[in-house]
Amino acid sequence: MRDDHWLHFASRRRRNRAPFLWLLSLLLLIYATLGRSGAYIGIPLAGGNGIFIGELVLSFGLAASLLEGSWQRFFTLPVALPWFFFVTWNAARTLPYISEYGLTTLRDGVAWGYSLFAVIVSSQLLARPPGFGMLLNKYARFARLYPFFVLIMTPVAIDLDVQYSGPRASANPSIGPTGVSAMLVHVTGAMGVVVGGLVSVRAAWWWMLTIEFLVISCIQRGALMSFLAAAAVLRLLNPGDMRLSVRSIRVIPVIGAVLAVMLMFDFNFGVYHGGRAIAPRQLLVNFMGSFEGAGESVDGTREWREAWWSKIIDYTVYGPYFWTGKGYGINLADDDGFQVLDKDDPAPLRSPHNSHLTFLARSGVPGFSLWLALQLTWVISVLRALFLARRTGRHRTTGLLAFLLAYWTAFMTLAATDVLIEGPAGGIWFWTIFGVGAAAARMVRRDADFFERIELRAALAASGRSRGLRRTVPATRS
Repeated sequence: MRDDHWLHFASRRRRNRAPFLWLLSLLLLIYATLGRSGAYIGIPLAGGNGIFIGELVLSFGLAASLLEGSWQRFFTLPVALPWFFFVTWNAARTLPYISEYGLTTLRDGVAWGYSLFAVIVSSQLLARPPGFGMLLNKYARFARLYPFFVLIMTPVAIDLDVQYSGPRASANPSIGPTGVSAMLVHVTGAMGVVVGGLVSVRAAWWWMLTIEFLVISCIQRGALMSFLAAAAVLRLLNPGDMRLSVRSIRVIPVIGAVLAVMLMFDFNFGVYHGGRAIAPRQLLVNFMGSFEGAGESVDGTREWREAWWSKIIDYTVYGPYFWTGKGYGINLADDDGFQVLDKDDPAPLRSPHNSHLTFLARSGVPGFSLWLALQLTWVISVLRALFLARRTGRHRTTGLLAFLLAYWTAFMTLAATDVLIEGPAGGIWFWTIFGVGAAAARMVRRDADFFERIELRAALAASGRSRGLRRTVPATRS
């Protein structure tokens, strides 16, 4: 057997021994393509609750980790202790309200409950290191094809209005693809894996990304900011020897020149959504509208959100809910006086368009602080591994960790303006990235050359830095 088929053979041989990672890959693909519509696949119950595919996969993963004992590996990670306190505190703010609000309490509690995916993913990967190769190869294929899928589905999503286009947008996911803001988050992740040197793409791929960035950023300000934040992270962490392919380098100036000309002549495609034009100038309006007044179409949603966020800060940081928050189960939009949907709506607005402030409102300042501490611990852990890899010239490892940090940044930024982590389509993706990053950082500390030896089928072909590398992964210490 040829050496360059090792990873494919190893992944196939271990398929039955790591079924959770295969199920998780399928689940993430469903969420990335169907979004909230895919999240509702399962057994519906009363009140909009149910047992859906995310919970089924989570239950399977928990059972597998408990039976195998692989869960113990998670508690060797730096994030384990802050995660334990984070989950314990939020559980204390959830369980007492089950008798009052029933299953709705658990539905709200998935904002922290889905963090169990991070535990399972990191444990499974540390127990089965070849799982990294399987996940990375699957994501490499996803990254190459997803922008083309988004190019087709974006006009469909706009036409069906199945995305968060403002406070009055319905959360009913019964029809249409995922919200366009979530689409751009995954396109941003795909950009990260390409810039990290893990996947090679053609010039057409960059044209697709540019079109999607232009269109989606014009109608969703949060998506614009998340893309820019992730791009900034990639720029800051990208060392000089992590270079794009020649095709990519040639197409970037052309794209920039086209956008500059369109902006100079105030080009407009004649397409509007929510009062916002699909045009380069709208990008500037949306960007400026994140910081100051920029017109009614932009300021309306911003003022509504800021008023709600200010009220949350007032009754937590400066008010009676400092220690406890309002708990999980209560409808924050109703209780805070910011409900904009009808009472008989099958999926009323429940949380502020800010996942970070959801933790503040529901679990108080201690819960919010634990959320920040958990994320900060993860960032420090991944950055330490990245700086070690960059300092020692391990390019693929550096690219992988930079990609994970950029992906995490995109999610964290969009979560500041959207209901993202509270739902399965965004939450499970986020905690999976968290778990992969925590496990990858540990693997780098354990075996600094681990990711240098993994052969990625979609990686840059015959790159100078990959020649001569061994294509076997030795056994690692538990």
